Amino acid sequence: MVEKVSYLMEHFSKIKPGEIVLIEYTPDSFYPIAFYVLATYSLKLGLPLLIDDILDTLHLYKTYLDFAGLNTDFLYSEDVFVLKIGGHKEVGNVVSEIRLTGEFYIQYENYKAAFDSILSQRDFFINIVLGFDRLTDLYPSYQRYLFLLTRTHYLGNKRRTAFYFVNRELLKKTPLVLPIFEEISTSVVRLEKEGNTILVTFLKSPYPSLVGSQFKFSIEEMLNYLKEGL
Repeated sequence: MVEKVSYLMEHFSKIKPGEIVLIEYTPDSFYPIAFYVLATYSLKLGLPLLIDDILDTLHLYKTYLDFAGLNTDFLYSEDVFVLKIGGHKEVGNVVSEIRLTGEFYIQYENYKAAFDSILSQRDFFINIVLGFDRLTDLYPSYQRYLFLLTRTHYLGNKRRTAFYFVNRELLKKTPLVLPIFEEISTSVVRLEKEGNTILVTFLKSPYPSLVGSQFKFSIEEMLNYLKEGL
């Protein structure tokens, strides 16, 4: 298991600063474990985290991980910066909060100010975005796509590498959102459950050697390995 996880993370290490990585998951794919591996591995490498917590999604992830017996104390580390957007459950080291509004432009400017302020505090961040898929129904259709396209504003910003965790089944219910998101992302990774295993597939990447790469992990073996310490 150690070798398999290390090999997978070596693949992720090929992802460069400034990229947007879309991680599509199915509801049964144990996706909080993928978040846990990415977050704790990044911290182990000395890379600070900026977590966008949209509509209390981080609370859901933490609760699942707690039930699974994994230690979530890392969320309160001084190297973890939580930007909370909407919701009421404060989880982790929350350094900024933004209220959700129905006005797209106000929402965008508020987010940009908070994001830039946090980004200025370190040289580089791994930026994990949770709950972005839940925002797609908050705006009228034309504003929804404008909101989605604002992600291109951050594409190429070498102060961070972004990982968006999204529910594939949820996004498929809103026309064009998933295809547009896949198009503007530099890399697309899919998480799926097959029996008692999790399948990780690189669907898109600017690096040809990554495209089509697949990894299978036993859910039970992965949990036992993580409980022993990544």
